[in-house]
Amino acid sequence: MLTLLRLFRNRKKNTGRLIARGLSYAKGGHYSEAIKVYTQAIRQNPDDMRAYNNRGGAYEHIGDYRQAIADYDKAIELKPRDAEIYYNRGIAHGKADQPEPAIADFDKAIELNPKFADAYFNRAYIYDVLLQNQQKAIEDYTQAIQLKSKLIEAYHSR
Repeated sequence: MLTLLRLFRNRKKNTGRLIARGLSYAKGGHYSEAIKVYTQAIRQNPDDMRAYNNRGGAYEHIGDYRQAIADYDKAIELKPRDAEIYYNRGIAHGKADQPEPAIADFDKAIELNPKFADAYFNRAYIYDVLLQNQQKAIEDYTQAIQLKSKLIEAYHSR
């Protein structure tokens, strides 16, 4: 029993190291390398939401929104109460010109974290630019400003 526990802890520690290495590659703009490392982390520990979420971000940066959304789907399956993952998937849907699922993801992110200013801002952007609904956009830009007064883009967009 002790050996299994030790094995599990080592696997978790190694997965954490791989995720850290992936983040380093991603911060340096080496998204393809980051994807490879996150994939290794997923093979090692397929229940680690962080690897899917981060790999989704790397795919998003290289423009593979379909794969990014698939990774965010898996991350949400593993941690369904994490507002940040819904937000990330909403961004990917927006970049993929899929406004309705983007709005649904921002709605969920806001439901889970009502003070999530960036989710209000990005939902406003979708309403404004992709759906041409200025009234809803103004409401969300205003809410984003109330929550995060230094969100300069919201002032300019409103």
